[in-house]
Amino acid sequence: MNIFSMLSVELQEQLEYQAFKDVNLVLMETLLSDTVKHFNMDGMKSLDVDLQQIEALADRSVRVKNGKELLLEIRQVTNFIVSEQTEQLLDPSFRATNYSKLNDVNKLYTILDKYKEESRFFKKPNKEKVKAIETLVYQLKQQIKHK
Repeated sequence: MNIFSMLSVELQEQLEYQAFKDVNLVLMETLLSDTVKHFNMDGMKSLDVDLQQIEALADRSVRVKNGKELLLEIRQVTNFIVSEQTEQLLDPSFRATNYSKLNDVNKLYTILDKYKEESRFFKKPNKEKVKAIETLVYQLKQQIKHK
């Protein structure tokens, strides 16, 4: 028997709910923080794998029915960056439909501005992807200036 099982069901639900909510918050704050200077696709793919494990835990939760929904913001950021649909990233209506949690222009700008892709060994960066994100960063910066 563990301590968690000794708590009331209501308290267990509250703890699990807050834990999933905090995971999203901490991961988003980390990406937004000044301590993260830049990241690349490998980093985002690693985050994606870790997030899949956390989502699997949320799926198995019998106490919190919407655990994955609490992780939606970080999931959408990850999906947005690893997406192969680079041309669609520039379409505001596509972003609004498929990435509804990414509506804070300042957050999106801060995160995407840190995306840097470099050649490594024999692996070349996806030039279309890099160009699409650079264009989007420029567009977001213009939106911020005109607010």
